[in-house]
Order: sequence, then C-alpha cells, then structure tokens
Amino acid sequence: MDSDKDSRFIPVNDTCNMLEMTLSFPEQLEEAYQIAEKQELIKINHRPSSIATIGMGGSGICGNIVATSAIENIKMPVFSFRDYTVPEYIDDKCLVFAISYSGNTIETLTSLKALLDRSLRNIITISSGGILEQVSQKFNLPHIKIPAGRPPRASLGYLLIPIIVSLGKLGLFNRYEDTIKEVIKEVEALRTDVNADIPVENNIAKDVAIQIKGKLPIVYGTGEAMGVVAERWAGQFQENAKVLTFNRTFPELCHNQAIGWEDASGIADKCVVISLEGEWEKGAKVEQRGALLDIVKGKGIPVLHINITGDGGLPAIIRAIYLGDFISIYLSALNNVDPCSIGGINSVKERIAPYIDKLNLLS
Repeated sequence: MDSDKDSRFIPVNDTCNMLEMTLSFPEQLEEAYQIAEKQELIKINHRPSSIATIGMGGSGICGNIVATSAIENIKMPVFSFRDYTVPEYIDDKCLVFAISYSGNTIETLTSLKALLDRSLRNIITISSGGILEQVSQKFNLPHIKIPAGRPPRASLGYLLIPIIVSLGKLGLFNRYEDTIKEVIKEVEALRTDVNADIPVENNIAKDVAIQIKGKLPIVYGTGEAMGVVAERWAGQFQENAKVLTFNRTFPELCHNQAIGWEDASGIADKCVVISLEGEWEKGAKVEQRGALLDIVKGKGIPVLHINITGDGGLPAIIRAIYLGDFISIYLSALNNVDPCSIGGINSVKERIAPYIDKLNLLS
C-alpha cells in the first residue's frame, strides 16, 4: 500500500478523534448492551399497545431505526416524534422513550414536559446527563445513563441499544439478544473491509468518498429500511464532511422527483446520486427504482449503486449506516475539514437556549 497516498483519508484536523470513535463502534455496541442489561426493568401496570420515541438529530434517528425494525421484531405500532410536540393519542397505554445525548435538547424536553403535564409516567429516558437526567430523578422515571463527552452522531450504539434491550426485557422485541449479536458481527466484518488501513482499490468507503468529493450528493434509499439509512448518510455527510446533502426514499420520490429531474441542465455537473439498494428487494419496487434512475442517468448525472447485503433487518440497517459513517470521515479528510466541528448547530442552539429555562421542568 502507498501509505503517502492513503494518508489522504486520515483527517488532519480531527479534534475529537472521530475516526477512532468510528473504528470502535463495534465495542460501543457491546458496551451499550452491558449498560442496558444492568438497568433495572421498568415497572409498567399493563402491556403497552404502542411505542413512541422522542428525540432529535443523532438521538432522534434511533426512533426511526426502531420503527423500521418493528416490521420484523416488534408486533405493535412504533411512532417516532422529532419536534416540540407529541400528539394527544400518545397516552398511558404507550411506552415512551425520551432520548437526548446531552440531556439538554429543547425539543425533547418540551415534548417530555407535555407528556408529564398529561400525567404520563410510562417513560424511559436515555442521556449522558443534563436536564433529562434531573427530570427523570424528580419524577422517578427510569433513566439509562450513557457515557458522556462524545458527539451524539458518534454515539448511535449508546442511544439505540438501550431502547432495544429495554423492549426485549419487557418481551416487546423478539430475539433482541441474538439480534444485537448479529449487529455486532456485521459491523465487525465491515470494519475489517473498510478501515483506514485498507487501500482505496479494495475499500468501498474510500472509493465512494473520492467519487462524491466536490459534488452535491443526493442519497436515495428503497423502502423504510434503506430510507432511514439514506437519512443517516445525509446527516453524516453534512456534519462530518461539511457537504450539503439531500435524501429521499423510493417509491415516494417516483411520484414527484421524477418530474423534478426534467430540467437538470443547471445542476447536472454538480450532483451525484447514491442509490442504496438492498439485495432483498425485488419486484415492482426494483423496476420502479430502475426507471427513475434511468431518468437521472439520462440527464448526465452519475449514479452510484451501493449494494446492501442482508435481509433488511436491523443488522443490515446498522451495517449500511456504519458504511456511511466511514465514507463521511474519509470525505472530511479529502475536504480537509474537522469532522467534529458543528459551528452552525451550536449557533442555533445558543439562540434557543433561553427557552429551556422557561420550561420550568425542575422547579
């Protein structure tokens, strides 16, 4: 391997060791499992009829992942709310997870306050501390405390696995232990294939990073499983690599964006479409996807077809997410940016910080 050449993929300005945190993701999953297993089981008066999650950003996407897993592992409705409000139909028959890595996310705290004001107590909270932990203590809510000092987007395992373990211990997530073991096995295998020591000619993550450098990526996912992966890829490209990215999901985009591509002359040389394609997908949806991508290619826009192995379950989803994480880190290196800096997000948070005090959650 030409070490000088491959050093292009190592971020020079990695102020939080994002690459190392990404490489240690399999160990994070195992640690998160151990943390959640030690948690005392929530006491509920009756079996819930639904599950809901409230959270934003790197915390909020966990709810979408769990909702996608419901098709295979959970036999009841799963709702994911990523806003300041929670609908009135979320009642005491629903088991709610309030998730905020910092514990200080205003949208999550505002939604939690609404639930507490409605006297709901079937709530499990997950954070590294912050106001969310304090509120949990005040209202005697089960709280799963996870390690602090990391970016939320680099803490997916700590945020997601406690939800799955909690549901599993309550008998609401089928085969949760086996599923987590399969997830860890899949990401360990991927790490072997795409880690920083693997040269670009044998490393799909580095290859994709090269192909999308200098472009505006548009990430397409087929179905709910790859739709949530597409969202994660877009988020990681933006936060880590500082690249504006959009994402959409098949088949819905065929009912609108198929027309949007009709006049792409002004952007054809600036865009690249990434199509996340599960090997389990078949029939009309595959034909439909192919038809739309033919339109895109006809406009001279490159399309990267990314084959995702598996059956569409949680192991396949997390493996695909992990691949996107590596791509985003390598792209940050190619762009010579710090994958850790989030100046824009912090400036928005500063503007809305005074509203947290107005919630009076701890008074």
